[in-house]
Amino acid sequence: MAKIYTTQVWTIGLDTGEDQTSATAPLIYTRAPDGTEASFVGSVSTNTISKKFAVTEIATKGLWTFWAGSTISGDVAIGEPVEIEIHAPGDMTGK
Repeated sequence: MAKIYTTQVWTIGLDTGEDQTSATAPLIYTRAPDGTEASFVGSVSTNTISKKFAVTEIATKGLWTFWAGSTISGDVAIGEPVEIEIHAPGDMTGK
């Protein structure tokens, strides 16, 4: 995976392993390095919930956690979390 920087627009796609086409409220949840949590409306493509992040939405460098969630037939489903390191421009760590 290429580095992701705080100054770029990028898209995450989380494979849920389950068909999401009938999901209501498909969401991508985030946990920032400081522990702050947020959620963003995602888009669905079969098993995947995706979100295109604007520069202002993921603007802090550090280790972020992302996970998908949705409601299908009234049941809430939460996906496995993934961690992604977000870098500041010019960051030379993890070369």
